[in-house]
Amino acid sequence: EMFLTTFLWEEAKHIDFFSRALASYGVSAKGLDHHHMASYRTLFYEVLPTRMNALYDDPSPANLVRASTTYNLGIEGILAETGYFMWYSIMDTNNILPGTREGIRKLQLDESRHMAYGVFLLSRLVAEDASLFEIIEEIMEEMLEYLERTNAESAERYPEIPFELDYDTILDFGTTQHARRMERIGKARGKTLEEIYSSGRALLEEDDA
Repeated sequence: EMFLTTFLWEEAKHIDFFSRALASYGVSAKGLDHHHMASYRTLFYEVLPTRMNALYDDPSPANLVRASTTYNLGIEGILAETGYFMWYSIMDTNNILPGTREGIRKLQLDESRHMAYGVFLLSRLVAEDASLFEIIEEIMEEMLEYLERTNAESAERYPEIPFELDYDTILDFGTTQHARRMERIGKARGKTLEEIYSSGRALLEEDDA
């Protein structure tokens, strides 16, 4: 509970950072939802709230797995990391927006702890009940499908991306992130809780970004 309190505080900092960044570019944060495409709306307006809110009524291991896999491994570990990859590809290559670059690097330090927490939580749950890994596999495939659909919808709306970034490169990076996350969680199968806990501190301190 204490860690999740810091988690919430860090997410509030991220919102403030992006709000300040947009203001510095002369962009209003109001009305940006018109950029949200169909797959984004489904995931963030429906799927994520449903899986998180389900914990109020039934915080069962299966629901914990659904919530954490969606949030920590899918949204943070695949979609957000792919978004940061796009930012760096544009900003580093063209040596622009140094303040934004530094802000995102600091933001990723927070995100690395969030993802490590998710990996630790899911590893513990899978060690207790290996059948829960099937839920993780299903949701991670779903997250990859959201990335693919978002990529396709973006390509339809914006056929050409500026700064010589292409959609295939974006999708390849996201697919690699998917494989990394699955490999990490897959290692928990067959381990004892003692083994998971003994490696927990190192995992939570590891920079997983």
